[in-house]
Amino acid sequence: MGCRWLAPGYDFYEGAAEVVPETKTVVCSGPERVVVKPALPNRKIYVEEGLSHDERNLRQLVEWMPKAGYNTLVVPIDYQGKGRVMWDKMRGFLTPELRKRGITLEVGGHGYQNFLNASSDGGALYDAHPEWFGMDEQGERRREPRYVICTSQSRAVEYLIDSVRGYLRAHPEIDTFAFWPPDGARWCRCDACRALGPDSEKHVRLVNRVAEALREEFPRLRVECLAYEAYLDPARENSLSPDVMVDFCPIDQCFETQIDDAANPKNRMYVTAFRRWRDRFGGQINLYSYYRKYVWRSLPLVLPHYIAGDVRWYAANGASGVSIYGEPGDWAAYEVNHYVLARVAANPALDVDSLLCDFTQARYGRHAAFAREVLDLFERLPRRGAAIPNTTLKTVAEYDGWLAEIDAAAAGLARRIRGNDPYSRALRRLSLSLEYLRDEFALCRLRAAGGSAGDAGVLIDRMVRWADSCAGQGVVVTCNFTAPRLGWRHGLKR
Repeated sequence: MGCRWLAPGYDFYEGAAEVVPETKTVVCSGPERVVVKPALPNRKIYVEEGLSHDERNLRQLVEWMPKAGYNTLVVPIDYQGKGRVMWDKMRGFLTPELRKRGITLEVGGHGYQNFLNASSDGGALYDAHPEWFGMDEQGERRREPRYVICTSQSRAVEYLIDSVRGYLRAHPEIDTFAFWPPDGARWCRCDACRALGPDSEKHVRLVNRVAEALREEFPRLRVECLAYEAYLDPARENSLSPDVMVDFCPIDQCFETQIDDAANPKNRMYVTAFRRWRDRFGGQINLYSYYRKYVWRSLPLVLPHYIAGDVRWYAANGASGVSIYGEPGDWAAYEVNHYVLARVAANPALDVDSLLCDFTQARYGRHAAFAREVLDLFERLPRRGAAIPNTTLKTVAEYDGWLAEIDAAAAGLARRIRGNDPYSRALRRLSLSLEYLRDEFALCRLRAAGGSAGDAGVLIDRMVRWADSCAGQGVVVTCNFTAPRLGWRHGLKR
């Protein structure tokens, strides 16, 4: 009927986040009831680092999710234990909004340490039971959160389980409990833990034990864990319970080629691991995607065709869901990724070009065809030439050609931006991301030509000023964007 739910109603869209035509008569000539069964039943948005979320934009996100086709919101219990991004800070205002819309709530994240750590009981727990804490290679019991508890200590495991029970009793709104190890986990190296086998075996044993302990009291709760880094491949000796849900995390995926490109060693590794999981595990496996990565620093990697190709492969090989990070701060830079992912997750056979035509017509009006040219540039260039993980530095000649394309697109945008109507504002956001991409490629070209760190510093400082000037416009998460971080990403010493 002409309605298009393009994005959450974030303030920077100024009322243009959706298109709802005015009409005096609504005629629906189809069947009275339509049932759609999505190919991937779990379609999730992660709050994750929560760098730009607040109560207002979280409400806007939740209001939009079911319109777009997402059905699960994922929130940390306490991201990195810093007390900043916590479900407890959101539950009062978000729980009724989620329930009103039938959105599944998943809470958890990296953090066995949320339930047992050296600070528990006011710090007395470590002094009373140092043997419960992970041992390093030198035989020392460690207090740091990244060290996993000594899982060979049954009393430590029971303490952890009791702590999990207490949290879940106090939070009955949780539908899925994400029980993950610490990020960059160090597993205990005591003799008893070594005897339990590789870290992947210890991981599965602990997850199974927790899931079993929770099953009777919380029969409708789903426990979820990760296939990630040391646990990328399924354990050989211990089988994960099929009642547990797995999020498969190809964190080092190379975006220069599709996931099923056998010639790419990184992607081939993930394809092999996913197939092993599908062969050995009878439960649900979701793709924990990186179609919007924090390490991209808001670079406009727009990936509609790439995402569709990935999702088709995962759906054909037995995946049950997919997820994506969502930051309001740079939502506009990735709005196409968010929009397309929900739709192809429901129907991988959708024609992406038709979907893009429809999206750009709603977003850019008479400028839709030119906007698609810019979006095509965003899809082709950054994933092949930007300084992002697993993308190689290209030649000076290649960067010169790409910079010429960027300049031509920038000139075309400048000719079309007129006034402050919704279409001009949308084009202006494209222009801002294009300006960032141009400096990114100029910096990469400088590296390829062997330029000086001083010249690079000038470019980096300009990029930081760009980010500061764009605050609140939906194209950059400013607190994730600083000169030292950009210098590190480009391998430059300032």
